[in-house]
Amino acid sequence: MTPTLRRTRAVAEHIQRHHRPEATHLACVRFFRALRAYETAWGTTPRQLHRAAKDLERTTTELTGDPDTFRRACGDPRHRGTPRGLDEALAEELRLFLKAPGYAKAG
Repeated sequence: MTPTLRRTRAVAEHIQRHHRPEATHLACVRFFRALRAYETAWGTTPRQLHRAAKDLERTTTELTGDPDTFRRACGDPRHRGTPRGLDEALAEELRLFLKAPGYAKAG
């Protein structure tokens, strides 16, 4: 299966590489697992897709510390209920996390 959330994955990989605390690294690992499950769930049942979306929402919150990150991405007009649209919106939300005042660069 080809990943459908490539932009989101790339931003999360950047976070994982450049944000040193171990807690962030582990949050990224959980986020990547949830992202993969979400991508896979699109070919399954609505119930599995809903469960995967909830897990992705939870891990996005864990990664960014903002409980509204995933909801804002889903509410973005680019989303339109497709993984590709969510990719752009969620990647942008993660980029905002990189610009947050509390974000510490590697060093």
